[in-house]
Amino acid sequence: MLTVGDKIPDYAKDLRLNLSSILSDQLIGETRKYGLFLACAHGSAYKPLVDAAEAEIAGKIDEPTANAARGAAVMKAIATVHATL
Repeated sequence: MLTVGDKIPDYAKDLRLNLSSILSDQLIGETRKYGLFLACAHGSAYKPLVDAAEAEIAGKIDEPTANAARGAAVMKAIATVHATL
């Protein structure tokens, strides 16, 4: 599995810690784990992390699930922008 710390800079330490927690959680299923990881990566908009997450989930979750995770990141971004208007 991807080492999250390799892709996230020090200024995003909280993101690194939260993603590490998700990836190491033994109570959530693999599909949910990879979906959360993908949504968080896209939500960060940090291209090295997005690219790493996309590579990591390839063949591990189906495309509808991956698209739902990507969509969740988009919806969160829209809500964030809307809240600042």
